[in-house]
Amino acid sequence: MKTTVSRRQFLITGAALSGGLLVGCGKPSASDRLGAGSILSVEGGEVALNGWVKIAPDGKVTVAVPRSEMGQGVLTSLPMLLVEELDARWEDVKVEQAPVAQIYANATMMLNVVPFASDDDGVLARMVRASMQRLGYALSLQVTGGSASIRDAWEPLRLAGATARAMLVEAAAKRWSVQADQCRVEAGQVINVKSGARLGFGELAKDAATLTPPQDVRFKDPGQYKLIGKPMPRQDIPPKTDGSAVFGIDVKVDGMVYAAIAQPPVFGAKVASVDDKAALQRKGVLKVLRIPQGVVVVANNWWRAKQALGDLKITYEPSPHDQYSSAEMRKQYETELAANKGFAYGTKGNTDEALKQAAKVIEATYWAPLLAHAAMEPMNCVVKLSADACEIWNGEQFQSIDQPEVAAVLGMKPEQVKLNMLFAETCSTMCTGPRRCPSSAPPWMARAA
Repeated sequence: MKTTVSRRQFLITGAALSGGLLVGCGKPSASDRLGAGSILSVEGGEVALNGWVKIAPDGKVTVAVPRSEMGQGVLTSLPMLLVEELDARWEDVKVEQAPVAQIYANATMMLNVVPFASDDDGVLARMVRASMQRLGYALSLQVTGGSASIRDAWEPLRLAGATARAMLVEAAAKRWSVQADQCRVEAGQVINVKSGARLGFGELAKDAATLTPPQDVRFKDPGQYKLIGKPMPRQDIPPKTDGSAVFGIDVKVDGMVYAAIAQPPVFGAKVASVDDKAALQRKGVLKVLRIPQGVVVVANNWWRAKQALGDLKITYEPSPHDQYSSAEMRKQYETELAANKGFAYGTKGNTDEALKQAAKVIEATYWAPLLAHAAMEPMNCVVKLSADACEIWNGEQFQSIDQPEVAAVLGMKPEQVKLNMLFAETCSTMCTGPRRCPSSAPPWMARAA
């Protein structure tokens, strides 16, 4: 393979290594991300053995999943990693969405911007990859994207399961006054090898939580896997089938009102004036608000708010994008593609020569206009606001971005904003945060509230 070093590659590499010097070298270790059990909320006698797993008195195991379930299966695949090492019964496993915390950062997602080919195993490439992962962890990037969920969770979730298993074994060994190597784990129970006595995880969890997590644990040999690599029943299929799955639009809170937004027709346009007299005369309409992203109608149900949008007379300030069209965009793309062959981190073979020697060449051009993410779920978000706290329910994909952004809008601290992650029906249902998309739902709705 021919490797090319461009200005872009040089700049990204320099930035990554500089960032590594600031936040520490080397990728974050799995033990860095184990976390204390106090990160998780518990109820009904549950005990959290680390920041990823809780065990109830009846032996039910709850795994905290920090990634958004958008149909890709993370509510099943991520728990499989932990439960494989824990050796619990799959039918005893429940999942819950994790809170916002640094241990849940998607550090591996940062590898998507590393300027080296995936098979480049050189010293510099390894250094940059490690530095970028360290930077992602330092920035607490708790986001879902980049096809990175499994890659990022592979080490910390397996370690969380193996560590919890070791603590349960130690608790059982102490109760039986035997050595830990005289115990084995099977299907949610610790078994005394000599006597055959058994103790369930639920019976041991409270004692296990008083122990210091071991520094060195042994992972299973892949040949021992019972879950990983197997087609396990998905955790999200039953609730999505019987209708019990909760999406943002299903949430109801006391005293809730509804908002519909009129957004500018082009990027960058700002509202110059609003005539809201007719809208305010509609039954059920409570208020009309101007926010940086447009104009919001608040009513006692969504349909009334939506209908009132049509009564608004909005004028917008001139924008440089007023005359920009899909046809102009396509022309611009074609011009730039013809003038620029693009950038590659590395090349293999010679496409031009291969095409010259081909007996037959089939050529096609594919084009799509500018599109938003085509979500099946209506864009929505529920915000409950009090004087000193804010609670949000939505298909949350960017927790560590939206939490501080909402806090900034409200003049609160990030810890005063609680995010409730719900099912999302497609990638970027709620967009990608205000810096990239000015109409990201949580900050909008916080402004409206």
